[in-house]
Amino acid sequence: MKNTKKEKHIQGQLNPISKGQIRNIVTQMEKGVCKIYLKNSSSKGTGFFCKIKLFDKILPVLITNYHVLNENDLKKYKSIKLFIDQNVKELEINDSRRIYTDEKIDITIIEINEDKDGIQ
Repeated sequence: MKNTKKEKHIQGQLNPISKGQIRNIVTQMEKGVCKIYLKNSSSKGTGFFCKIKLFDKILPVLITNYHVLNENDLKKYKSIKLFIDQNVKELEINDSRRIYTDEKIDITIIEINEDKDGIQ
């Protein structure tokens, strides 16, 4: 088989992953996903936490779909409930947060403060 520049090969053996390591990975993944509920509304959905680079700064954010949480919801509600790994967090919606919504690509991004919001 001819080796081209586009091909990449992993050297060495792969070690199997233990059940404990798998549980740890799943636990970490569960902390990165949440269920979103709005007070007095039937609207609900899921979101996930990640960090994005914006203007040379790394920002922790909550990303969800526009149809789950849109700009009208963000104006109407002062907070949203997030269910994370069997815990409930209240995320205040205020002017200090950077928020981006786009109906066409069905996305809403909300800046979070990991320390203040208690979301890690």
